[in-house]
Amino acid sequence: MDANCPAVIQPFATTHMIDTFRMGISPDVFNTLNTSTIQAFDELSDKIIAEIGTVATLDPARKAQIIDEVNSAHSDRWHQHVRNQHIFPLSTIVHLLPLPEMAGLAKSLIELESLKERVTRPSESVSGPIDVAVISKHDGFVWIDRKHYFRPELNHRFFNRAE
Repeated sequence: MDANCPAVIQPFATTHMIDTFRMGISPDVFNTLNTSTIQAFDELSDKIIAEIGTVATLDPARKAQIIDEVNSAHSDRWHQHVRNQHIFPLSTIVHLLPLPEMAGLAKSLIELESLKERVTRPSESVSGPIDVAVISKHDGFVWIDRKHYFRPELNHRFFNRAE
């Protein structure tokens, strides 16, 4: 981030929780809502045609085109709401956070993803201790939170050596 480019939350690997936090809705619910909306428009058009009766006939290709147009307008409206209420404000706030708080936010999102995976999926691909570092133009690479590959309380000589 710099004066011309605001901060962004850029997920990698498992991105579900970060996408949910950023959008205000989980990606799987987002996709289900889109699919369900298209089905509802299709059912609505069938009911309207049935109610009108045999007087009206509608080419299936034209019906699909109308449904697509209505769904696009509907989706644009609520996607804009998601952007205005979740994505844009979050980007503004992240840009203003001090680096330690930004690192804390990143760690919290990873912890949430780990918890969600632990209770909803058997794979648990996100778990265990979390290492957090900040890379800045001024300070370079700085550890914020780091696990050790051995237990510090059992390795006093190692830590006394560093002093």
